[in-house]
Amino acid sequence: MVGAHPWVAQSLKEKLPKTSVIATDIDKEKVDYIKRTCPTLEVIQDNVLAPRFEIYEEASLIYSIRPPPESP
Repeated sequence: MVGAHPWVAQSLKEKLPKTSVIATDIDKEKVDYIKRTCPTLEVIQDNVLAPRFEIYEEASLIYSIRPPPESP
């Protein structure tokens, strides 16, 4: 859920150009913004509270800077 702040993901992609970096957000407008602003990133619309696990199956690393609170 990178929202309007894809800069960490973009920086990772620039430093690791052979690495697949996927940015996600639930908001279609933000996804479109990221696609325009950072065309080297793969951007997918997804909801972290109800994720599509197939997006993350092959991931070696998943990071979140400001994750939503977990349910008890």
